[in-house]
Amino acid sequence: MNDLSSAVLENAVLGLLTLRPMSGYEIKQLFDKSISFLWRVHMSQIYPALARLKEAGLVEMDLVPQEKKPTKKVYSITRKGRRALQTWLRAPVQDSAVRDLFPLKVFFARNIERETLLEHITERQDRAQATLALYRDMERLFKELQEGDIDSYPKEDIRFWQLALRWAILREEGVRDWCNLVLKDLTQDMKGG
Repeated sequence: MNDLSSAVLENAVLGLLTLRPMSGYEIKQLFDKSISFLWRVHMSQIYPALARLKEAGLVEMDLVPQEKKPTKKVYSITRKGRRALQTWLRAPVQDSAVRDLFPLKVFFARNIERETLLEHITERQDRAQATLALYRDMERLFKELQEGDIDSYPKEDIRFWQLALRWAILREEGVRDWCNLVLKDLTQDMKGG
């Protein structure tokens, strides 16, 4: 993982720990339920990030005994960790080095068969539709959390989750719409018109 990815992951973990103290497993579960549409993470990435955060004094770890289970390591954010998260949040966002390779491949597509290109675009369009369906499910879940009586998460946090999800939905709708345009254009081109 590069330094940028490590920093983003560590700040995301700090952000999740502002909700409540959690184990690494609980952090991963919450990641999957809340911000996976923005950032995907593997369990193997969580524990090294927590170790770095602990070493830097940004989180504390408590050992919690459990019946018939191994002792659980529960992490909580420190004041220093909160200040570090706030500093990161206040900093302007730099252009990310992460790029979508798909349009780059389309840029050079005259070097492959048109049918192969159409297959790739159709596959990407299908993925966009499937992703949008997942995002719509998350949208419903966030709305239920927002309107529900359960105080599992602060309402203000859920509102911001909804706003971030809206960005992801608009981005994926753009990909879907672009695929539609490209397919229409290439199909007309193949028909000679």
